[in-house]
Amino acid sequence: DLLLIGGAPPPLWMRLALRVMNVNPGGLWDATEYVERLEGLGYANVRVEILEGVLEPWVPRAFLTYLGYAIIIADAPLGAARREKVAVIGSGMAGLVVAHSLCADFDVTVFEGAKSLGLAGNPTALGGVTVDMPLRLSNPPMYPTVG
Repeated sequence: DLLLIGGAPPPLWMRLALRVMNVNPGGLWDATEYVERLEGLGYANVRVEILEGVLEPWVPRAFLTYLGYAIIIADAPLGAARREKVAVIGSGMAGLVVAHSLCADFDVTVFEGAKSLGLAGNPTALGGVTVDMPLRLSNPPMYPTVG
């Protein structure tokens, strides 16, 4: 998931740019907040591992001062129910697919910084149907076969 780094909130120009990219800057957490939230739910040994090189091809270099990409790892609490708990960070396409795939075998909790779940969390009504497709999905270099 995206992670705030550098100890300072992103500047206004970056928050605006993130909004244009359908990323809710209010839903971004730093490593400390991830740990606190998951420990508050009973998870133990919460670790945040920043993955280098993930964002570099996708975001302007100036963003890298404030944003990182991380994997969050935690152990289920002792004495937990038979079904293991899984935390999915973000309700983008990948997060929702993972949550759906795991829900038959695990107790899944989806953490989302936006007010609602669903891709970018910014749905639009179009002809009576709710459409929620982030701009990145229509980016030709990312999906060259989508016409």
